[in-house]
Amino acid sequence: MSRRWGLAFGVMSMIMGLPVAVWAIEPPVVKQIPAQQTAQTTTATAAHQLAVERYRMGYVGGVRSQFEQARELYQAAGDRSGEARLLLDMSEMAGLRLSQSQQALELAEAGLAIAQDLDDETLIIDALIAVGDAYRALDNEAATMHYQQALTRSQAADYRLGEGRALLRGMHPIYDYADDAHISADDLQRGFEIIQAVGRPQDKAIAGLQLAHRADKQDKPKAALEALQQGMVQLQAAGYRFLFLEYVWVLSGYAFEQEQTDEVLDFFSQQVAIAKRNDSIWAVDWLHALGGLHQHFLEAPDIALQHYEAALESAQAKNDVQGTVAALALLGLFHERQDDHAQAFAYFEQGFRLTQATGAVFFLETSFLSRMASVGRLQLSPTEARERVRYFQTLSLEFQAAGDIDSIVQSTSAITTLTSEAFLEVLALAQDNLAIVRERGEPEQVAQLLEVLGQIYRHKDRTQDAVTYYTQALEIYQETENKAQQAKVLRTLGDLSNNHPFGTDNIELAIEFHRQALVIYRQLNEIRKISSSLRTLAHLYQKQGNYTEALRHYKRQLALHQSEQSTHSYIRETASILDKIARLYKEWEKYDLALIYYQRSLKAHRKNSDQWAINNTIEQIHELYREQGNEDAAIALYQAELAVLEKAGDQLSVARILQALGNIYRERKDYTVALNYYQQELEIIQEIESEAAFDRVGYMLGRLNDIADVYAAQEDYEKAIDYYQQRLELLRNSEDRVYPLIFELANIERVYRQQGRDDEVIAFYQTELERLYASEDEPHQQNVSGLLRKLGDLYLAQGNDETAFDYYQKNIRFHEARGDSESLIYAFQAIAMAHKHKEDLDEALFYYKQQLAAAEKAETLVIYSLRQVGNIYLEQEDYTKALEIFQRQLAIAQEQGRPREIASALHKVAYSYLQLEDYNQALAHYQQKLEIHQQYGQPHEVGESLRRLADLYRRQGDYAQALAHHQQQLAIARQRDDQYDVAEALTDLARLAVAQEQIDTALDYYQQSIATLQGIEVTEYSSPQYRLFDSLVEVGEFQALQDNFDAAITFYTQAIELGEQVRPEWNDDQKFIEQHGKYYERLAELLEQQGRVDEAKAVLGLLAGR
Repeated sequence: MSRRWGLAFGVMSMIMGLPVAVWAIEPPVVKQIPAQQTAQTTTATAAHQLAVERYRMGYVGGVRSQFEQARELYQAAGDRSGEARLLLDMSEMAGLRLSQSQQALELAEAGLAIAQDLDDETLIIDALIAVGDAYRALDNEAATMHYQQALTRSQAADYRLGEGRALLRGMHPIYDYADDAHISADDLQRGFEIIQAVGRPQDKAIAGLQLAHRADKQDKPKAALEALQQGMVQLQAAGYRFLFLEYVWVLSGYAFEQEQTDEVLDFFSQQVAIAKRNDSIWAVDWLHALGGLHQHFLEAPDIALQHYEAALESAQAKNDVQGTVAALALLGLFHERQDDHAQAFAYFEQGFRLTQATGAVFFLETSFLSRMASVGRLQLSPTEARERVRYFQTLSLEFQAAGDIDSIVQSTSAITTLTSEAFLEVLALAQDNLAIVRERGEPEQVAQLLEVLGQIYRHKDRTQDAVTYYTQALEIYQETENKAQQAKVLRTLGDLSNNHPFGTDNIELAIEFHRQALVIYRQLNEIRKISSSLRTLAHLYQKQGNYTEALRHYKRQLALHQSEQSTHSYIRETASILDKIARLYKEWEKYDLALIYYQRSLKAHRKNSDQWAINNTIEQIHELYREQGNEDAAIALYQAELAVLEKAGDQLSVARILQALGNIYRERKDYTVALNYYQQELEIIQEIESEAAFDRVGYMLGRLNDIADVYAAQEDYEKAIDYYQQRLELLRNSEDRVYPLIFELANIERVYRQQGRDDEVIAFYQTELERLYASEDEPHQQNVSGLLRKLGDLYLAQGNDETAFDYYQKNIRFHEARGDSESLIYAFQAIAMAHKHKEDLDEALFYYKQQLAAAEKAETLVIYSLRQVGNIYLEQEDYTKALEIFQRQLAIAQEQGRPREIASALHKVAYSYLQLEDYNQALAHYQQKLEIHQQYGQPHEVGESLRRLADLYRRQGDYAQALAHHQQQLAIARQRDDQYDVAEALTDLARLAVAQEQIDTALDYYQQSIATLQGIEVTEYSSPQYRLFDSLVEVGEFQALQDNFDAAITFYTQAIELGEQVRPEWNDDQKFIEQHGKYYERLAELLEQQGRVDEAKAVLGLLAGR
């Protein structure tokens, strides 16, 4: 059974996913201190022990310096053994607490070197295990090698504790489906027995996790729970407080899945009583466990809050700083989940102040500052967001006064979460803090803030600004020789280059950045990041169309993972790479090779027991078969998989295969077979026992919709409506779903119209609206509003304007009654659009202004609403008022730092000035728009800006500038290989030549434009005929103006012939005549002038003949 909180999810994230060294290191004091040891050694040992205790209790601030001080004391006393033990402890902290894998490795190897110099076998073994733990996140093969060395030496030295540790570390992986586990079941059991006999509490705690996982795999949930419970007790005895709540999460989640929460509740309650009886600070932690269980698994928030508050009170009474920090964090998270953001912020702020004073850190949250910045962010208005930034400005002043540069950097990084809501304020704060850190901080602190500024600009799509700051950060990291940060920034620069809009040249730049990062990761031996870089490079080469290089990099990544495939994550990654290679071959149109790699991928997914991935790969193979016209092979593949899954009893996967088969037959229009598969799937879904990862309602909604669609395709409309109604009823009864009713009803409306029951549609919607109003529950705003607007639209389409506008007004009153300014924006927009549709611009303007007022009150969509008002003024040809509105739009866009909105507003301002014949202002604003698009826009937007400027220069008679801009426009279009834009640029050049009376040049450009359009293939997604029609007409008229009447007739005739080809696509022939009839008449006129009267009559007859 798939488990949301199963041990493969929780336990392994603790054991296998982290460089866990909890149980690889001796306590700092495990031997008697000889009398002859110096006072310095005694002091060093005491300092060492204090640092370890503080680290295990969850402190970070100051602990590293305490370790360093103890190391200096050991070195002064000449106690190299003590120094080695300390280095191993520091390695543990770096890997387990700080997730600094490379530093953990360096510290462990330094400890090993000392142990080897001393020829201390016990110490060598412990150091080998520590090195293996550090390698766990870097190079699994190296980790396994060090564990094996430790095991061999432990057995030779009869060092039982080392043997037990090495055996359990060699348990990698512990998944029972892995073919290449490094240890036998007997050896594994012996390792457990040794740890139980001679291990320390921390050894037993982690062994408990592994025992629990093994019991779960053996289908012994009770034994697994007991092992987890004992592991928690042992973790407490070992003093590893910062790991405690992670353990709680695993135990609580597993108990929830096994329906054993009552047992765990009793266990936690007993432990609280024991801790209180012993007057232990651990009562706080057990109260946290109770709170978490009630909050997340028992859905009892009130009881959870009582436990969290009791934990805070207990921690404060005992002056337990770390417990208090944890309690404040959990209370903040609790209130945040309850949407009480003010209270959450208050708790986070208290926690932050306490961590500032003490150095204690709550291990589940990296920073109280981050929580303070982000809490309730999605509900903040722009004004509230700016207020929060100002709060952080005040904090920065405090940090500056205290000389706390680290906190300035951390707080600036945290507040970037509000970049969207308060861009200018966040940017100003970051820039001010950068100036302070440049003056008073260390180089790498400056680099961190430069990265923050890069992130701010990147968030706003200001790529060039982001690149500038990241490049400066990179230069600093190069000066400080910080390889890891260099690689990180290089990858970011690569991503920015890849996502930059301008063509393939930037892909080359992206490749170069990622290549440099790969070189560094190889130097650092960061296996996972090497793999990630190879994958990115392969993707870039594939995007570039360089399939050979893409394949080479995918295969290098594959080789890397195959050498590491002893772990669950690497088996999964191997399968993923095989998928990517298969897709590459498919894109390369090497279908046989694609199929081979899909088959290999499928095999890897089966080994990994990843049924979702298996199904997805089968779907990919199906697509491949279909493209080759061999869909029967795909059906056979699905049928074979179906038989395997039915035998295994995997009902959920059976349902997915049945759905896939139904889809195939539905596409074939074999509706009877498709319905059979869908019905089978629906029955299975209804029978599946509840699983946390299984969305029964979601699956049922999908199949009910499919069945209804199939019946509609068969024109069995009554059954189609019945199944749509079943789907609708299921949604209504689903408490945890907010659904847009209007979209559900649209399905039924469509069937009514297919039946020719158009007159019943309005009554159908009115009935649904009455049902909502009659409901005892508060009507869902979106559904009521949607129905009111829909009814307004329907009556408007019927020509019943009075009733239509009555419904639009009801929609407005509905939202006004609820004080919902944001929804009012859309309600006013709906009635404004209706008036605009009726060409009543004054009424449309009135309601667009109401929309703007609502937007300003809600502090959202103000730019959009201003644009609507301005556009109405443009239609009314009131360019002065339009200009005022668009200038307001521009100011707000600039304040918010939104380049695309700035460019849009600049265009409107420039256009307004153009209509007012203020060409200098129009030119200045079009030039600003071009600069924005050159920096942030898409290439076609740059081309359009160049076109606008060229047109303006032409109007002013500056033909040289017009020509230069049109030529740039043409170059961009050709670079993008956009033949439509190429044709447009050529036509523009022709018009410019006409203005200069360069007749031959104009004709040449016109002919190039027509040839370009004629070269575009007509497809389902490409219809160049309409653009070609306009061009032929324009060239025909140009020839007529030059008195080249035969040529004019030729071009007009080609246009009319093309018009007749596309005319059947027009559902309303009268509209076609209204739009194109004048060109038929112009051709007839030209023919008559040349005495070709019969041909002229034939053309007019053609126009009227349909």
